[in-house]
Amino acid sequence: MSSKFWLRIVLSALLLVAPEVGAATGSPDQAELSAKFAAANEAYDRQDYARSFALFREVAEQGDAASQFNVGNMYKAGKGVAANDGEAMKWFRLAAAQKVGLAQLALGVMYAEGRGVSRNYAEAVKWNRLAAAQGVALADYNLGIAYHAGQGVARNDAEARKWFLLAAQGDDPGGQANLGRMYANGEGGAKDTVKGYIWYSVAADNGDQRSADARDSLEETMTPDQVAAARDSAMRCSQSKGTECD
Repeated sequence: MSSKFWLRIVLSALLLVAPEVGAATGSPDQAELSAKFAAANEAYDRQDYARSFALFREVAEQGDAASQFNVGNMYKAGKGVAANDGEAMKWFRLAAAQKVGLAQLALGVMYAEGRGVSRNYAEAVKWNRLAAAQGVALADYNLGIAYHAGQGVARNDAEARKWFLLAAQGDDPGGQANLGRMYANGEGGAKDTVKGYIWYSVAADNGDQRSADARDSLEETMTPDQVAAARDSAMRCSQSKGTECD
């Protein structure tokens, strides 16, 4: 995998709490479980990870998907409990079975890295596809990586560009940076310097300094009219968080 492509490691910046699910529902003890879930978050925020883990695990054992994800994440990170990738996989699987997108993403990461399981890029792609179907932008990014590198799928830069576009439209800076490069260099489709400039600019606005440098270098190859149009489009694209970038 070329370092010039500026790929991040296929590692998800997992959130502690999956926002699409809440504390357990449909149980006679729902109020108590909800209170424990909230207390676990509060303990985490004050860095009392042992207490947070204990509370999340209590709720997770009652079948709450968000807590199952959080327990897996804490096993993975070694927060409040000794790091244990095998246990992380177990809890991620339980949450993923309840269609928690971040848990599906986490399984994809674990398979790609060979953590708690033998490395298997095909399985990584499978779980990232499931997460992507639920709108997880980092899963789109990971699929772009897979297609660009030919890991778990046949190498296909056109498919990589498609997935990076989806990630970029989800405001993922890695997707924006890689999409800029693919447009600028004509990888996976027609070369489009203006679009390369736009996506480099959006990634730069999201804090990617290398994209800012690439955009400035690209500008030297463009006409004044192209630069003016690209700057206008880039501003609109950034303000829309990647949704208005045509």
